[in-house]
Amino acid sequence: MKRLLSVIAIFLTLTVILPVVSFAAVTETDPETGFLFEEYYGNSKTSGYTGPGGDVVVPWTLGGRFVIAVGQATFAACGTLTGVELPREATWIGAAAFSNCDALRSVTLDNNLESIENDAFFGCTSLKTMIVPPHVEGIGE
Repeated sequence: MKRLLSVIAIFLTLTVILPVVSFAAVTETDPETGFLFEEYYGNSKTSGYTGPGGDVVVPWTLGGRFVIAVGQATFAACGTLTGVELPREATWIGAAAFSNCDALRSVTLDNNLESIENDAFFGCTSLKTMIVPPHVEGIGE
């Protein structure tokens, strides 16, 4: 009976636990830009920002891969962010990506953008105008 339990434990470890660990996202940091990022479908997705704020240009590459998404809550509550320009490779803005950035006044989106998730700009009380590209297929609440 002990041997059977040992075999089952090894089987579960190899088939359930190890695959989950192997595919966990690894967050990297770019010290020059202050961006945290992860690999995302063979490219990069921002996952956080620790820079000084102001007018920020999201780089077109991080970790040698194109930045194709601004991830969920990347800039959330960044009170010093006043403007942001996304790279032309960015096709997706995650949920709450810029939520509660109360100093954010301007956002420059490229025509390649396809989707803006829920609450991406919730609480951005200083944001007065933003031109949404015509190819955006989905805009969250």
